[in-house]
Amino acid sequence: MLFISFFRQKHQRGELKNAGVNAGVKLSKLQEKIIALIVKNSNVSQAEIAKNLKINASTVYRNIEKLKQLEVLERKGADKTGSWVVTLSEAKSPRQYINTINQ
Repeated sequence: MLFISFFRQKHQRGELKNAGVNAGVKLSKLQEKIIALIVKNSNVSQAEIAKNLKINASTVYRNIEKLKQLEVLERKGADKTGSWVVTLSEAKSPRQYINTINQ
């Protein structure tokens, strides 16, 4: 967390012109796969993610909470009709995330 805070402070002071707020965030393979599914379908539910990745729903919930805490992911709108927004500004293209599903 200290590493992320360091970059966030530098970004807020304008010392990192091209770095995102969450520069330096290290994601697990599972978190990358979750993001990939969300990039493909921003309306995907946690239950659908769990089914697609063949993991427990509580594991998806825990990882999504971590991604929200890291400000990599946020939920817009209502629980039932809302959508996910990936706010990861460290430039991995959506195609690179989608390729992680197949690994």
